[in-house]
Amino acid sequence: MKKFQDIEYKRPDLDQLKSEFATILEDFVQAESGEKQLELIRQMDTLKNNFLTEYSIAYIRHTVNTKDEFYDREIEFFNENMPVYEELIDRFNQAVLKSDFKPEI
Repeated sequence: MKKFQDIEYKRPDLDQLKSEFATILEDFVQAESGEKQLELIRQMDTLKNNFLTEYSIAYIRHTVNTKDEFYDREIEFFNENMPVYEELIDRFNQAVLKSDFKPEI
C-alpha cells in the first residue's frame, strides 16, 4: 500500500474534462438502451472520481502545510473551477432524470 506522500498529484485538465463530459453526455442522450446508459453512467462516475480524487489530494496536502505555495495555488484552482465542475455534473444528472430508461438504470 502506498503512503499518502507517495501518491502522485496531477492538476485536472479542465478542457479535457469538459470534452470528455460533452462526449459522455451526448452519447447518454442518444443511447438507445438502458444498458448503454448504465455504461455511460459508470464512465461519468470514473470521470467524477478522478477529478474529486485530485481535489482531495490537493486539499489534504494544503491542510497539512498551508504555507506550501504550490498547493495553495491548487486550492485556488479548485475554488475557481468547482462551479464549472458542478454545472457539468448537474447537466448530466438532469439528463439522467429525463431518461426514457430510468427503470433500467
